[in-house]
Amino acid sequence: IIELKGEGNDLLAAGDYGGAVETYEEALESTTNWQGYIHSTQDISAAMNLSIALHLNISLAEGKRHRWAESEAAASRVLERSQRHPKALFRRGVARLRQGQHFGKALRDLKLAASLAPKDAAVRKALKEVRSCLDEIKAHEEAVRSINGMEHLKNKIEDVPNDQFNFQTALNDIDAMARQLPNSYLSQKFLDKTEESDVCGTVASSTRT
Repeated sequence: IIELKGEGNDLLAAGDYGGAVETYEEALESTTNWQGYIHSTQDISAAMNLSIALHLNISLAEGKRHRWAESEAAASRVLERSQRHPKALFRRGVARLRQGQHFGKALRDLKLAASLAPKDAAVRKALKEVRSCLDEIKAHEEAVRSINGMEHLKNKIEDVPNDQFNFQTALNDIDAMARQLPNSYLSQKFLDKTEESDVCGTVASSTRT
């Protein structure tokens, strides 16, 4: 088993990620015959550590060839045995991040990994990346809501006959909508302008053309 692990490591270093995975899996299959060689708690610990190392290496190799679901699964096998294993949490967090649909789960894994390995630069980098992704998703959702709100208001204004249009009322509607989305880019831009100058006083007497 140790020899197979070494062969897998050599293949991994050479960039033969598929071959490395096959070799690590062959080593894991050999562990089914461990029972006859385990005679003490020390043997049990050594066997578990070897199994963990093999699964971690499989997770790494699968990630190298962008098979993120398989990378996640291998890391999860480690976490079934050691729930707070920082490297497994890191590998699974990155795999979930790269799949592009498990950002919340990735954040939980990477936050815990960072708390367990605070000096690990790779963990901190991945944690920063997933937080950035979540911020972008939030900003996108808010922008969509802003655009939808603006479109609704535009349709509402267009339905009002010219002789009944009240600019002040329309401006108040825009202000109210903007304040419902204080974190969106469009809303903040509008609020900044209204706070910088007396927009209502300047344009209240205007009429739509």
